[in-house]
Amino acid sequence: MTMKARPTGSGCAESFDNDLLDHAPHSVVLLDSSGHVLGWNKASEQLYGWDRHDMVGEHLGERLSCRLTGERAPGFRRDDLLDDWSGWLRREARDGSPRFVHVIRRKMRGSDGEGARIVEFVTDQAGHLDGTHAARVAVLGQLTASIAHEVSQPLSTIALTSASMLSWLARDVPNLDELRELAKSTAEQATRAADVLGRIRTMASRAETSMQPVAINTVVQDSFRFLRHEFLLRDIDVEACLDPTEPVVFGDGVQLQQVLVNLALNAVQAMTGATSDVRRLRVTTRASVDGWVALCVEDTGPGIDAADAHTLFQSFHTTKADGMGLGLPISQSIVHGHGGMIRLAPRNEGWGARFVVELPVFNRAG
Repeated sequence: MTMKARPTGSGCAESFDNDLLDHAPHSVVLLDSSGHVLGWNKASEQLYGWDRHDMVGEHLGERLSCRLTGERAPGFRRDDLLDDWSGWLRREARDGSPRFVHVIRRKMRGSDGEGARIVEFVTDQAGHLDGTHAARVAVLGQLTASIAHEVSQPLSTIALTSASMLSWLARDVPNLDELRELAKSTAEQATRAADVLGRIRTMASRAETSMQPVAINTVVQDSFRFLRHEFLLRDIDVEACLDPTEPVVFGDGVQLQQVLVNLALNAVQAMTGATSDVRRLRVTTRASVDGWVALCVEDTGPGIDAADAHTLFQSFHTTKADGMGLGLPISQSIVHGHGGMIRLAPRNEGWGARFVVELPVFNRAG
């Protein structure tokens, strides 16, 4: 690897103390006015995998393959590098794996008066894991009745088929064909129960974020299976309009399912609470030509009041009597951590609330 010469200069660059920055718990980077690295602390080494001597003198945006996420506004172009800025970036670590980070960038002037220096404070998304897990467990609490039904139904069938098998075996000449069918049915119901428990275990687990290619249509189908009994219990007519091109995003499938389950449950509760005559939930996936995939969730509930629209994603804001006000903020955090955005969109005629999640399409070529 050919190393670039380290930029020279007095004042801020020469007095910059990496040892002091090493005490910071998060990544802190010092840049010159052209975006080349002057200082790189140990938290940055741990986050990106690049040692200090590998980074000093390198252009940060080029080395980490910076791409803007979230709001589609400038954030790491050379012509606006000197502006104070904060926002979400997708970067690549040394091993090629992505890092979705929130950046706070501030400009300061060197003590010699020559040129600006830029300090970046970066927070990795791993810090949101506990809150995300707590929200998943809270969702499971809301679905206790549905979960109990989903588990008890196959177990009841297993009990009945087992009794029938014992009855056939008690005969002088057992009907082997009938016994085979009963045994097959028992195995199928056992698999069904195991699948239900597996989905619950996945939602309840405190696993580290696992980023990999995920088919967004599969996320929708898995979420519908998870909520199947809740839809039946609340008399919800569910419609899925899935993109036939099978768009793929790069993310954590469990967390993305958590976002969709939360939006769907909010829709179900809105329609149930308003005693809507028609209860329809429609989920749509659609890939766009500009490299994004949209996941749209809309219902036939009463919609959202304009007074609440601006505070929907604030923590602890809720319109429900028994709500905690964490579902949407944590969903927003998950979506931002995947390089996307979530918003309340204008409603379609005849429909209520409409939420749109936009995520970057996974590019297999890198």
